[in-house]
Amino acid sequence: MPFKGLAGALRTLTIIPAFGAEPQKRYLILPWFAVVGGVIGALLAGCAEVMRFFPPAMAPLAGLLIASVNYILTGALHLDGFADTADAFGIKHSREKTLEILRDTHIGSFGAGAIVIIIIWRIIVSGELSKEALFWIAVAPVFSRLLLGLLFSFLPYSRGNDGKASGLKGTPLIISLLFIQLAAFIAFTWYYSGFHRMILPFVCGILLSSIPVILSLRRIGGITGDIAGAATELFECAFLTGALALAV
Repeated sequence: MPFKGLAGALRTLTIIPAFGAEPQKRYLILPWFAVVGGVIGALLAGCAEVMRFFPPAMAPLAGLLIASVNYILTGALHLDGFADTADAFGIKHSREKTLEILRDTHIGSFGAGAIVIIIIWRIIVSGELSKEALFWIAVAPVFSRLLLGLLFSFLPYSRGNDGKASGLKGTPLIISLLFIQLAAFIAFTWYYSGFHRMILPFVCGILLSSIPVILSLRRIGGITGDIAGAATELFECAFLTGALALAV
């Protein structure tokens, strides 16, 4: 049933309780990634809207609230992947050692530093955008989850049938649905913001998110769930930064 895919996507990407069995074909959750991103984006924009009812002196706390709710909702899934990716690629290792570090649940010095940087980055850009540009806070998670679905569909998975992201290689039909969703949401963003205001956020997001993907393809011949999570985290922060550059 189609809603099994929604339940699976919610369980995969968030801590939101979802009832229903997991679909036997895991790639059926991919078209629901954008829906989950929309839920996250709406809740984050709602947090920013709530902060407007507080005294102006409390405005700097908006970014902290938005970032905190984001990481709580997602179970810090992508943040953890970003930290593991920083540890794995901070120093040059063999393919086997890199995969071992990516699997390790401990966080090293590179990972700890990466977490601090990305959290501060998200707090700053979210706080500034919450003043005037809630639209970008709402749409960033949608585009990042569409990117996530496309990464799993197109790129080889380094762990084969092992790992949490195994079985997410999309069929041609699933890939077509992802592209239709992407085209529809680009058209919506274009209509709402204008073409010229849409380009910079996308360019920033794609450029930054491609870094861990390229490094991973070169060293381990594919991606893992952690790499995809790192790309998602970088895309959102860079996307929001591009939007902020146009908002000021």
